[in-house]
Amino acid sequence: MIAYPEFRYKLPVQGNESFKNYELSISCPRGVLNFDVFVYWPEKVYPDSMYGGWVERIGDWAYVHE
Repeated sequence: MIAYPEFRYKLPVQGNESFKNYELSISCPRGVLNFDVFVYWPEKVYPDSMYGGWVERIGDWAYVHE
C-alpha cells in the first residue's frame, strides 16, 4: 500500500491482548489529530470497539475509527 507503507506486527503479551496469535496493523490517519487504524487478527473475531474507537469490518480486517 503506497499511501500507508508502514505495517506493525505485534505478539500478545501474556494474555493481556484480545487477539491470540498476532496482530498486523496499519496506521492510516486522515489529518493531524486522527488515529484511524486497519487491524488484522488471524482469528478474525473483533470487538465492537477497540483502541478508543468503533470497529467497522472490512473483509477479514477491522477498521478502527477514532
